[in-house]
Amino acid sequence: MMVNKESWQWLCRSSILLLLIAGISNTEPVFAQKESFTIVRHISTDKNTITKRSIILRELPFNTKDTIATERFRELIAQSVQNLLNTSLFNFVTVDTSFSQEGEFRDAEITYHFVERWYIWPAPILEISDRNINTWLEKGDYKRFNYGGHLVWNNVTGRMEALDLMLRFGKNEQYSLLFDVPYIDRQKKLGIGIEAGFTRNREAGYSTENDKLSFAFDHDYLVKGWFTALHILYRRSIHTSHLLDIGYQEFTFSDALLQLNPGYYSGAGKVCRYPSIYYKFKADFRDAKYYPLTGWYADAEVSQAGFGTGRISSLTDGWIKSTSRLYSRLAERWYAGAGLIARLSTTADKSFFMNTALGYNRDFVRGYEYYVVDGTHFGVLKTSLKFALIPERKIKVGFIPTEKFSLVHVATYLTWFGDAGYVVKNEQDNSSNALPGSVLFGTGFGLDLVTYYDKVMRIEFAMNREGETGVYVHLIAGL
Repeated sequence: MMVNKESWQWLCRSSILLLLIAGISNTEPVFAQKESFTIVRHISTDKNTITKRSIILRELPFNTKDTIATERFRELIAQSVQNLLNTSLFNFVTVDTSFSQEGEFRDAEITYHFVERWYIWPAPILEISDRNINTWLEKGDYKRFNYGGHLVWNNVTGRMEALDLMLRFGKNEQYSLLFDVPYIDRQKKLGIGIEAGFTRNREAGYSTENDKLSFAFDHDYLVKGWFTALHILYRRSIHTSHLLDIGYQEFTFSDALLQLNPGYYSGAGKVCRYPSIYYKFKADFRDAKYYPLTGWYADAEVSQAGFGTGRISSLTDGWIKSTSRLYSRLAERWYAGAGLIARLSTTADKSFFMNTALGYNRDFVRGYEYYVVDGTHFGVLKTSLKFALIPERKIKVGFIPTEKFSLVHVATYLTWFGDAGYVVKNEQDNSSNALPGSVLFGTGFGLDLVTYYDKVMRIEFAMNREGETGVYVHLIAGL
């Protein structure tokens, strides 16, 4: 049977119409779901016996009378707890919310409960006089200690101030005072601090040979110096801040030290004095600052020490540096992180005491803890994979009467890491050091212990590119 063109078109149109009718008849009616909102009516605080209420409210991502989408409100409550913990003022923060429903809108009453930390820490000093625990153990000279007294008083009047008094004796002496006030204005955005101190070192690393520091010792002191600085902090929002330091330093180097290494100080004479200026911008969206698992962090730093002219400034050294870190949750109890650190220096011919690149503070490739790498420009890439062997839990220590110490949180993580780094070798460096100008690589695994008062201990087994292995101990998060 032949089907003409008109009949074919009619058949197609009829089929499409039937399909549409069938689809409509089998589809449940869909109504737009109305979004609900929460109005913050009141915010209460409980057991903040020292910390002022205004300091707490400064860390909240909402204010009273704010109207917030209900789903977003739940997120902000969780974020507010983390913000308060990141002040390092509290060991624990919990929150209760009660609601009264009125149609699309509901009123919220919010109460925060705190377990404040112990803020005054007068403690004796007994510390190693080396870059890290691992180099101290390697040398086997267990008499290389500094000793004295250290007073740290946080949250002095409940407004998040910090007082730090150092009286350190031994091989490397330091007598210093620091006082920071984070907020001096009503909006709590502008802060100020002052710092001053005097140092005398009987021991100093005077040169790098075979990529390791060589030390000298003199009872009559190798280096004497003093410093002062003004800190200006501007924190416009919860997660971003600006820091400006304006300072002045003066060092006197002994004849014995300059004879050991004439390049220790490249200026004229043996007195080095210079003003300095330092600026840092920081964006911090990590869940926990001292041991982050999720979120991200980025900063930018600019430093200029001296200007190389005149009686006041006898050297010049400048650099810019940036650090960025990313943390993510992969699955239940699994976490990953990556970080990049890079520095560019404006001065190629540095004095030795300022020519530090990798091997100091947090700037190093794991597996090279025993080494230092001198140079101007450098970059480091760090990666890690973590498994929460014991996820964070609270422990009640019954025989301790105060909550400031009896409530303990603890967690342990198995970690795998891989780091890579590179330092640009100075053209003037004709020494036996092999690590500058070569790619560094280290990998390994470890166990991290995390507990209250921001304490972290890492025990790691690492192997570097040269095939050297070792077990290393650190007291700060690896990334």
